[in-house]
Amino acid sequence: MTPGLLVQSQGRVLPVGLSVLSTRGKRELELPDRGLVVGAVRPGSPAARAALRPGTREEAFRGGVIVLGGDVITAADRQLVDAFEDLQSVLIDRKEGDPVTLTVVRGGQTRTVQLTLDASAFRVQGR
Repeated sequence: MTPGLLVQSQGRVLPVGLSVLSTRGKRELELPDRGLVVGAVRPGSPAARAALRPGTREEAFRGGVIVLGGDVITAADRQLVDAFEDLQSVLIDRKEGDPVTLTVVRGGQTRTVQLTLDASAFRVQGR
């Protein structure tokens, strides 16, 4: 799963949470107050098996790009998520085969998705 809210910083592309957007911007884009946008889902990954939906379109904003139209992860195992690091902190002590329950917003509706971690969940992906 690749985060869908990205900013350029010193030549690198970094994932960030929705907190970087203004309240007005989130409202205009019909996004929740906090969360991590799912920008891409790799085939065969735990996110794909859990049927997480990636964004379908990119939109530029001052300082970055956001991928819209997909799921927004707002919690992982009941811990609020607003940055990629928040999601990583939930996974830090996990191992292959462990379940993770995600709270996601899709099309304005909140739902719960359970996924099972595999080796791909622990690989660092290039950006």
